[in-house]
Amino acid sequence: MEPAFFKGPTPPPIPTKDVLSWMFDEPRCEDDRKVLIDATDDSRYITFGHARNTIRRVIKGLKAAGMEKGDCVLIHAFNDIYYPLLGLSIIGVGGVFAGSNPSYTPRELIHHIATSQARIVISEPEMLVNVRAAIGELPEGSVKAVYVFNLREGQSVPAGEKSWEELLDAGGKEGEDWVRFDDKETAENTVACRLFSSGTSGLPKGVEITHYGLVAQHELAHETEDSLKGQIWTLKLPMFHVANVPLVFTSFFRMPWTGYVLRRFDMETWLSTVEKYKATHTSLPPIIAIGIVKSPLTDRYDISSLRTVVSAAWALNPDIQNMLVRKIKPVKGREEDEPRVTQLWGMTEATCIVTKFNHPEVDGTGSVGRLIPGIEAKIVDDEGADISDYNVTGEICLRGPTITKCYFGNPEATRTSWDQGGFYHTGDVGYCDRETKKWYLIDRKKELIKVRGFQVAPVEIEGILLGHPQILDAAVVGVVLEEYGSELPRAYIVLRPGSTADKKALDEDGVKEFVKGQVATYKRLEGGVVFVDAIPKNATGKVLKRVLRERAEREVGSVGRVGGGSC
Repeated sequence: MEPAFFKGPTPPPIPTKDVLSWMFDEPRCEDDRKVLIDATDDSRYITFGHARNTIRRVIKGLKAAGMEKGDCVLIHAFNDIYYPLLGLSIIGVGGVFAGSNPSYTPRELIHHIATSQARIVISEPEMLVNVRAAIGELPEGSVKAVYVFNLREGQSVPAGEKSWEELLDAGGKEGEDWVRFDDKETAENTVACRLFSSGTSGLPKGVEITHYGLVAQHELAHETEDSLKGQIWTLKLPMFHVANVPLVFTSFFRMPWTGYVLRRFDMETWLSTVEKYKATHTSLPPIIAIGIVKSPLTDRYDISSLRTVVSAAWALNPDIQNMLVRKIKPVKGREEDEPRVTQLWGMTEATCIVTKFNHPEVDGTGSVGRLIPGIEAKIVDDEGADISDYNVTGEICLRGPTITKCYFGNPEATRTSWDQGGFYHTGDVGYCDRETKKWYLIDRKKELIKVRGFQVAPVEIEGILLGHPQILDAAVVGVVLEEYGSELPRAYIVLRPGSTADKKALDEDGVKEFVKGQVATYKRLEGGVVFVDAIPKNATGKVLKRVLRERAEREVGSVGRVGGGSC
């Protein structure tokens, strides 16, 4: 095997059991410990014992509904305390969990359902119209059943639809045991989750995450001395996302932690949750960190209970990091115990975390931390040649027990993303500091745009734009706006000859509106629309995205806001 220049600490032995046996066979807590609590209604909660029993009941119900080993089930919903239990029940049948963004349009859902090969869809009532529209465009019989989940006060199951509680009822009082195994080969080759990651080739790709990968992610990233202490978390990140799946599906059932679940993020609800329940830990993207720092609401609440705040999804400005520390404020009487605000680096293909800082270390330099145990890395140049050394910048490539081996049903993307040495080429450019061994991210080799933690493939939006009758050519790049803590999609448009003379000439608002109806919120052209005479390309016709990105940086810097224009 090709040696690696960079290596994380020596990993501990990784259990080879299936995920559910690993969590429930040797519990670390009593059955009555509250694991997940509804942040807006604390009379709704999940205990450890209730979780195990509910999972067994839903396993039996899913089998009665026709689910077979290997089937994929898609959950299309916002967060809820029962979401992880549904996901674990799917895995317990011997199936594959997949989640999707509730804001998806029918067009996006068609791709998601087809690519994941979901046989059952579990959806919130508000999203049923889009779900049914998407299923109607798929081959007949592709989806065997649809269930309604996450009903809230005043809601009822629409006529003709089935509630997920029918699965509970079919499971009886005791339910049925999950599929069990305890050997490395089976654990490494049995898929538990099919999460989605965007790529430069277009629409999102399915990432195969195995039982072994989920267990390894916890054991290598979370099983630390500090983590064995009681922690109170706010859980606001989406449960279909890799930033949350390993955490809420596994770690909360292995550690003495309690999580307060927010259906979706709302600043005041989050602040009041931290204050009311004395939350000690949270993870958040930079846009929320910036919001906490800048919002006048923050000063109305006491959030000094927070001891650890982890930021990921996009590089957080060190100044914002330090401002956030001051906003949280030390606990009165313990001024020396400042809250830790650090960054980490992760991705779907790594089952989440790759680098992080361990307690009690703090960092204000903008680093994303050090490699977790068991992870190997190398740095390559633009031609793929290994140039690994400290303080050398290049594309970071990864290998290890949490790194997935392929994209589901996409051999071409797999071939171009993993090399013969087993390293996954991340597309992220960075370096490792010689003295501190800290990692720093500089840029992305890929053309992906990361919007508030979600990845957007420019080619997807470009394809939509080119479907407009007045648009001749189009290119989309990301533009960074520090006040948003994120990149935003920005489109450069070439109109067809004669379009500008039309009384109904296409303008910036028209382009935005055209895209808006076909994509999720985070894919909208919030970075602006610019009309140009031509899209810069090289001799072979490849769009010179670097030129457009440089132009976008100048334009945004010159106007100091998001906006469009023409030239």
